[in-house]
Amino acid sequence: MIASDDVGRASQSVTPPDALDFNYVEVPADVLREGLALIQRLTPSAAVDADVATALIRFAHKLSAAHATEVLERFGGPGRTVPGFLQTAFGPYLLDEVPFDDATVQQRDDQRYRRWLIGIAEDTDGRFSNRFDRKMRAISVATH
Repeated sequence: MIASDDVGRASQSVTPPDALDFNYVEVPADVLREGLALIQRLTPSAAVDADVATALIRFAHKLSAAHATEVLERFGGPGRTVPGFLQTAFGPYLLDEVPFDDATVQQRDDQRYRRWLIGIAEDTDGRFSNRFDRKMRAISVATH
């Protein structure tokens, strides 16, 4: 897993052996910082309070959403059919609504992007197509 505030820097920092290598997943740096802060709140001898448990679940969803995006970028996109098992596995991240309380604008956009990757959402302004093209170029550069 790699963290980056910038897609371009991420593709330059780690070169996966091939485009289908999922040992490295691009995750926004703020998601990783959130997880690290949660881990620091835990102590080995203390019971996990409800707020920390809820925050950990939210963090796990964010990581899973990032993973879903990465996988769907590699299997989905224009003219491709995403296997049904992936649609089932990533179901919560393909719904009309984001599965997070107080979802951010970015999380809503990412949700629509994933839906576009599997062919169930429109790309009315070309943003998703541009995002997908940038990702494919990054993968191509990293594998050559």
